[in-house]
Amino acid sequence: MKTLLSVTLSLLSLFVGFLSCKDEAPPLLEDIIINNPVTPDTITNDSIILDTIPNESIIPDTIINNPPDTNSLHYILQNTNWKLAGIVDIRTNNIKALEPTDCDRCYTFSIASYAFGSDHNPGYSTINYLSVNLERTPFMQIMTSAGAGGDGLLFEEVSKLLDSVSYESENNNLKFFYTKNNRSYYLLYKFIE
Repeated sequence: MKTLLSVTLSLLSLFVGFLSCKDEAPPLLEDIIINNPVTPDTITNDSIILDTIPNESIIPDTIINNPPDTNSLHYILQNTNWKLAGIVDIRTNNIKALEPTDCDRCYTFSIASYAFGSDHNPGYSTINYLSVNLERTPFMQIMTSAGAGGDGLLFEEVSKLLDSVSYESENNNLKFFYTKNNRSYYLLYKFIE
């Protein structure tokens, strides 16, 4: 393990050295590994040894070939806009629209381009800024603390309880699930143009 890290750091150092050559293209990291095999004899006491990267890590893949996860919700729904239709009680299937209902930007969010990362999806409760993350909890975070109007306080309370999210492509619905007082609910978001 420590040998792998030492070798990896040495190879990365060698790779950076190749980058300074002006007349020729830098070699691929895989070529450096193949053409410069490391043996116990080539490792010195001056090598930096870290103990944190697991054996399963493949440094060239994580550095050079890091493709986007095309199955992630963030990737699938990038560059879309969403508005809350209401809170649905799963047992009764009743939906409660949150006030104010005549506010265009209230309870909305946009999913940014995948390139910006999953933490940069801005939105609003009633007057407070909201950050939405489709990849991990907390799925929603209220970013400002101005007094919320209408059902804004209820929304902000519920946003802290969310424990899972799902997307229904046939209905273009995004659901954020939570449990309160031993009952299950979800925030139902609809795609908007």
